[in-house]
Amino acid sequence: MKNVKKILLVSFLIGLFNVFFISSIALADLPNGISEDYEGDPNPNSLLSAPGEQGESLRICVDMGCCSICDVMTVISKAFKILRNDIALPLAIIFGIIGGIMIIFSAGSPNKVKSGRTYITSALIGLLIIFGASLIVNTVTIAIADSSWSFDNVMNGILTNISSDGCKKSCTPGVDPKIKTITGTVVDLDKNIKEIIEYLASKSLADDNYKGFEVTSTISGEHVPGSCHYNGRAVDFVTSDKSKWQMIIDDLFKNFSYLGDNLKAFCDYNGEIKNCCNPATQDCNDDKKGKKYGNHIHVQVGPCTNPPDVGP
Repeated sequence: MKNVKKILLVSFLIGLFNVFFISSIALADLPNGISEDYEGDPNPNSLLSAPGEQGESLRICVDMGCCSICDVMTVISKAFKILRNDIALPLAIIFGIIGGIMIIFSAGSPNKVKSGRTYITSALIGLLIIFGASLIVNTVTIAIADSSWSFDNVMNGILTNISSDGCKKSCTPGVDPKIKTITGTVVDLDKNIKEIIEYLASKSLADDNYKGFEVTSTISGEHVPGSCHYNGRAVDFVTSDKSKWQMIIDDLFKNFSYLGDNLKAFCDYNGEIKNCCNPATQDCNDDKKGKKYGNHIHVQVGPCTNPPDVGP
């Protein structure tokens, strides 16, 4: 009995060590086929990572020391989530199984039955405490941020549609302290992105292939931390005729060839790099088998780690 408890205690301590010391600070590279418009968490096991603007806010917090209470609460929320899902839940299952086995093989011994029930009760109580603490932290975080309420947000501590000044930052070096944004940065669009938008807008007035041109995202929206969008170096857009999207992409590479490898353009479906249409049939409609084609065109001009070149 004592040996089993020691093993379980050591397992729990190793789990705690993993949460607080082994979790990576660096943001992971995007997997193949995933673009910057991916709304998920590219490095879910890191305490200092999160999806969308919340993750970008954490990145600014780490890189520049510009942090808000929501960054602190997000890290605490992530710690409890890892404790809950990766440590407490597996340990509760192990405790429950051990307790059940002890009861089954108790051979009528009251002490063994009592010990088995103690294991099961301890497992349930421990899991409920961690689970309850996690939900409380997530609820407080959402309340501070005045974020949107949803089951997923409360369960995982996700902030969306943040409107509270409690999450906004004013400590970015070189930025007017009166200007506050969730990420702590105030950026203008890169001059090359502006030129690309102006080019597409002018083409839409004279060429039916570009008809219905509409910008859907520049520096805002939900993107991976460190995205070109947050540095003013990307634009998402659509036009009316999806069958012309690949032609538009090819046209951009031709007309802005002087940008070289810094220019990237492709069709994107919610963060996954896709064909614009079926290359064989030019059918652009998603089929019943789950085949997806791009729902917007993503264009970026790197290097995205550099501030935007806003021109003279």
